[in-house]
Amino acid sequence: MDDRYEIKGKIGQGGIGAVYRAFDQRMNREVAIKRIVPDKSKGPSDEEDAERQMMKEAGALSALQHPHIVTVYDVGIDEDGPYVVMELLTGKTLDELVQTAPMTATDFREFCLQTQEALIAAQDLGIVHRDLKPGNVMLTWLPSGKFQVKIVDFGLAKFSPKASLQTLDQSDSIYGSIFFMAPEQFERVPLDSRTDMYAIGCVYYFSLTGKNPFDGDTAPQVMASHLGHLVTPLHELRPDLPRWLCDWVMWHINRAPADRPSDARESLQIFLQNDSAQNQAAPAQPQRPAPPQRPRLVIPGSAPANTPATPVAVTTAAPMIPPPTQSQAMPQPILPPEGSMPSLHTTSVHLTAEAIAADQDDGPVPVAIAVPEKIPQATLVATGPLSSGGARRPANPSPTQSSTRTQGPATRPGQMPPAPKKQKLSTAKIVFIVSFSLTTIGIGVLGYKAYQEKKRVQEYENIVKLGDEPLTTEIPVDRKQFELLLKKSSTEPLAERRRVNRVLAIAKSTDGTDLDTQLINATVSPELGTDAREDLMRDVIARRKNPTFLPALMTFIRNSKEVSNVIAAIDVVTPIIGDSEFAQFLEILRTNQDDRVKKAAEKALSGILLRSKNKDGMTRTLKEVFSTSVNNDLRSAIHRLIGS
Repeated sequence: MDDRYEIKGKIGQGGIGAVYRAFDQRMNREVAIKRIVPDKSKGPSDEEDAERQMMKEAGALSALQHPHIVTVYDVGIDEDGPYVVMELLTGKTLDELVQTAPMTATDFREFCLQTQEALIAAQDLGIVHRDLKPGNVMLTWLPSGKFQVKIVDFGLAKFSPKASLQTLDQSDSIYGSIFFMAPEQFERVPLDSRTDMYAIGCVYYFSLTGKNPFDGDTAPQVMASHLGHLVTPLHELRPDLPRWLCDWVMWHINRAPADRPSDARESLQIFLQNDSAQNQAAPAQPQRPAPPQRPRLVIPGSAPANTPATPVAVTTAAPMIPPPTQSQAMPQPILPPEGSMPSLHTTSVHLTAEAIAADQDDGPVPVAIAVPEKIPQATLVATGPLSSGGARRPANPSPTQSSTRTQGPATRPGQMPPAPKKQKLSTAKIVFIVSFSLTTIGIGVLGYKAYQEKKRVQEYENIVKLGDEPLTTEIPVDRKQFELLLKKSSTEPLAERRRVNRVLAIAKSTDGTDLDTQLINATVSPELGTDAREDLMRDVIARRKNPTFLPALMTFIRNSKEVSNVIAAIDVVTPIIGDSEFAQFLEILRTNQDDRVKKAAEKALSGILLRSKNKDGMTRTLKEVFSTSVNNDLRSAIHRLIGS
């Protein structure tokens, strides 16, 4: 290392290297330098392996330029080995922060957004971190008071467009932190971005509870917890959090990689969809209540004109949410170090009505309008008789008359005033009025229909989007919505049809409609297309598994001439048929001319025989058919069934 870097002191020691505080005299800035610390007890091969790890880290980090990933300034090798020059971070690691209390929901939302964006940047370059843990996630504070996440130590990162095997050191141990390692890292199988999804899920769990999701007193016990998926559901530890948020975190730490988010981009997309839906569902509030146990920050100029803008005294109130049942401490906001400006994420702000109106998305805030205490009467001016020119002359009322209603001819006490004269409408006026009224009604009807159609389309889009979310297990629909979905399943292109069928498979009635009856009637309807019917059978009927489908499907199997639909129907009913359907499928096996249908019927008969308590009786029937048949294909099929 040349004289450019002046070492100020040692910051910390890692598994393969030490980190030093230094000063870059050329660029006039403080930096962090990481270099390998030689271990005299290890041989040259171990030291070379550590050097390779260091250079791998440098190569990976040099390609990552992201505000939430530590920046690499320089890399080199001197007589003491390789070194990496990085930005110097002044903050705290996540495990240091969580020692006092778990995160609040507000801070956790910001934490998720920043970490996911950092992982997206790394995964776009094919980099797998493979050692994500609270100690490798630092939080620094900006001058505004906001915290900024920095992911550090890509010491195990590896350029890997394809899945790569877990890196081992020379002693055959595994680089990584055992509490946050995915099961596949213990199994020595190929790794990819889903490994980081598991690790960051464990980090999220830790940040919200202060506990490791997979724990144990010894390393083998921790490993067994990962491999056996022994974890307490997050919502049991943090019942104050939205259920979707707990499920989203647990999604990351599924045992099988295929059951996790494929990458950070998918994870962030699902997070934002749920967060947006929650914000839209929350009722708009004209004013924001100050959160408990937090000082109120008064912005100069935000107070009303007749009230001086003075700071509000700090008050303490009881928390609105009961403490989590199993957390170590009450969730607390992430605050900057003492002496720094307050975090804009964790302090309340005294807002004016204009600021509230500008900030809310759900609609304008009601504004008070000054109304006079007494509304003056309307002024009605009398008119005089017509002049000779047809113009009406002013009647020059007196000042007192100008503010009162004009009176007609005087009447004696008890005498009724004269009735006003009726004016007759001309035929042209009548025709105009009728035409105008009909046109207005027609426009209104068309506008209402357009509004209703737009509303149905929006409802449909919302329902289908809900079905796209992997965590959705049930979707409430009414009769009209279900009918619209059935119509879409028969008219839309294949990709959209598959989306609709996912909704139909988990739809639940909200108005007492028998959805399964509607579904089976639509499925066996002659008007339905062949492809749409097969998709409904395989994607929807098979998943709903209602035994009431059986009679209609058996009738369809006997009568339909569409071979692909008949085979799909047989495949759907095979798991639920019993002894009573044995004779019908044996008849199909004997009489149907299509080999594919016969094969499906043989499979159905085999299933009946395996589940039946009357297998001996059915076997005797099959032997009788075998002895009387001259069809070699039929005899072969029966021979296979008897042998099963």
